[in-house]
Amino acid sequence: PASAAASSPVAPPSPPPPSAGPGEEGPTPAALLRRVPRQDRGQRRIDRILDAAAAVVAEVGVDGATTNAIAARASTSVGSLYQFFPNKEAIVHALGARYASEFERLKDRAMALEVADLPLERMMRGIVEPITAYCDANPAYRHVY
Repeated sequence: PASAAASSPVAPPSPPPPSAGPGEEGPTPAALLRRVPRQDRGQRRIDRILDAAAAVVAEVGVDGATTNAIAARASTSVGSLYQFFPNKEAIVHALGARYASEFERLKDRAMALEVADLPLERMMRGIVEPITAYCDANPAYRHVY
């Protein structure tokens, strides 16, 4: 099952509503998970899996990423990965949900009402620079969206 799931292409996820407050990653939306974690350590494992998925996807793209590579990068077993995610597509969708939530918070800060009172050059720099920095800091973002 892992090899078939690992080789199929993934459509970009549709952005879910934000699930966390400012500065928080927050839980992965339950609809994307096979099993919802009941303890903090389960959520930490999901976060590690998503961090590992981001690293693998940044290196080899979505099509080149495999659940085995993601599990190895997360220092967890493939069985543990499958406890939470049914396949690679679900991991990519959860990663997309994370990015959508983070990007929504970034957009809210960059497009705050007080920004409208700034001189145009400063306003544009205040919008473009944080978005560019976010994309640079999250190279898998371009592969997921």
